[in-house]
Amino acid sequence: MELNREQILAADDLQIKEIDVPEWGGVTYVRTINAADYAAFVKGNIADDGKAMMDNYIARYCAFAMCDSKGVRLFNDSDSVALGKKYSIVMARIYEEAKNLNGDDIEELEKNSEATQSEDSDSD
Repeated sequence: MELNREQILAADDLQIKEIDVPEWGGVTYVRTINAADYAAFVKGNIADDGKAMMDNYIARYCAFAMCDSKGVRLFNDSDSVALGKKYSIVMARIYEEAKNLNGDDIEELEKNSEATQSEDSDSD
């Protein structure tokens, strides 16, 4: 079946997953990251030399993926510094769940970062 513009834009393709966080006394959620947020995340991880930056990577990724039960982001980009101070085991668990839901990995980020940098250089 060929999809038209309206069908594509109306399709609810984002997923939400509940994660139990006993260390925090409850649950949180992660979501699939939409294309606009993913582009912002990747752009924020590219250094001036075009290499992928890994500083506070897990917390930055979680800031983009963590959401409420309706899929609304809980944190903005600047909250990653505060999230980076949370217990590493908890953040690693949330990161793994978000990564599995999104199908992402660090190698993919690096590949996308290099491709983005190359595309930007070609267009000058």
